[in-house]
Amino acid sequence: MTSADATGDLTIAGRLLRPDDGFDRWLLEHAPLWSRSARFMRRMMAVPGWSVGPLSIENGTLHIGGWAVSPRFALRPPSLLVNGRRVRRVSWPEPRTDIDNFFWYVPQRLRGGLTARVPLEDVDRDGDGIEVGAVWRTAGGRHRLSSFFMCRPEADVYPLPDAQRRMRVHGGTEESAFRLVGYTSMRQVDGALRTVMNRPLNSFASILDWGCGCGRLTRYLGGTTSAITGVDIDSDSVAWCATNLPFGHFLHIEPDPPMPMPAGGFELVIGISIFTHLSEEDQWAWLRELHRVLAPGGIAAVTVSGNAAVARSGIPVPFVGHWLHVGFLDVGHSTDLDGAVDQPDRYRNVVHTASYVDTKWPSAGFTIAGRIPAAIGGHQDLVLLQRT
Repeated sequence: MTSADATGDLTIAGRLLRPDDGFDRWLLEHAPLWSRSARFMRRMMAVPGWSVGPLSIENGTLHIGGWAVSPRFALRPPSLLVNGRRVRRVSWPEPRTDIDNFFWYVPQRLRGGLTARVPLEDVDRDGDGIEVGAVWRTAGGRHRLSSFFMCRPEADVYPLPDAQRRMRVHGGTEESAFRLVGYTSMRQVDGALRTVMNRPLNSFASILDWGCGCGRLTRYLGGTTSAITGVDIDSDSVAWCATNLPFGHFLHIEPDPPMPMPAGGFELVIGISIFTHLSEEDQWAWLRELHRVLAPGGIAAVTVSGNAAVARSGIPVPFVGHWLHVGFLDVGHSTDLDGAVDQPDRYRNVVHTASYVDTKWPSAGFTIAGRIPAAIGGHQDLVLLQRT
């Protein structure tokens, strides 16, 4: 068994590994097991992973930070694109030891950091947003990596929730990361709808943000002409949204359906990082409820944790193998909502394989219209469900 524990130390076959703990001698003895586990994880990961952050504008310059790692060897850095224009200079590889715990099986993980600086005068105008994308040629081929989107500061007009509320939704308190993931989620949903359904986000007359939290994504729906409704089991966050996001209608809901709204009332439901926290039993109840509140032909844009998420999760290798076999794995209780909701033990961390979603979810009355791997933060897969 291979795992990364809560302290970040690497454990293989029950032995805690540290550089000063006889690592060389241990590796000579157990190298075959470690090598097999690492090869298995690299095959599961399959394609490069990356993340952007911090992303900021200072003194007329866009500062890009992040990391990029590949299961296959890479000699050159990813080619960064800002609003479609290639960045002339990218600094990579740079030390980035914080990802070592999750990508223990990737040879170049300790130097996966990247940085770049781009004068704003070189950034083509693209509405209110700045897109940072990447193309990377590795030994495994050419890969287009999922884009991140930053809302220009002058367009990000609504109040920001306090650090405690951000922590419950985002798992961290950093303001720029909260904004980045929220705006990226909105833009990725819009892009998927345009590509797969040939409809932009603002073409939907009624939108439900299912699990809106304190408005991480919802705040970026204020510029649409759609009627916006947000719901969440966190009553405090719902109250904050009702006070600070005046364009929407916000409701507290219970952990179990039904929601207090009529059938067929929404053309689009957005659910970012909701199915990633539901038990398998609760998942089926909420799929049926989304089917109920969607109009015929309506779309649910939801996320699941798939290969990209598992690749950076630290889940022990035998459990990864079991997950690939059965398709669904409940990793355990998430503490993010402890103290904020009733029955917090029902808030789980779960992962889905693509085949599980594709073969089982249609039984709830949906067609799988599209899937974009690692669309949200290079982490969660975005799935488009169309109500039949």
